[in-house]
Amino acid sequence: MTVTLVLLSGILLTAGMCCVVVAFARATPRLDAALERIGADATERMPSRDIGPVSSRSERLGAFIYRVLPIPLTNGQRRALRLQDKPIAEFYADKAVMAIIGAGLPGLAGGVFAYLTGHLSQSPRSRPWSVA
Repeated sequence: MTVTLVLLSGILLTAGMCCVVVAFARATPRLDAALERIGADATERMPSRDIGPVSSRSERLGAFIYRVLPIPLTNGQRRALRLQDKPIAEFYADKAVMAIIGAGLPGLAGGVFAYLTGHLSQSPRSRPWSVA
């Protein structure tokens, strides 16, 4: 039984490491597909003026995220932003702020809960380890 568990865990660990290596390995693109993508017929480059006016530090962060990350906006999202009169840089800045808040708020709430109750545990109960 123990040998089976050790072998199974080794196989799972090896498979996980192989998946990580494959995920981070860069694939060489086929030349014909790459040339087809950059052909003159299919190019629709987004001009840098599409980002909108950048006036604050958070909007500069949003403009940087828009330029660096490959997350395109759909036509529906662009239309909604135009209706709100909101530049793309501000939209991505809002997304970055919400991501930072979403990453930090659970830890902050857990810390406040631990401070108020006097102990930190996985589930809220009166005593972490009750011994009879």
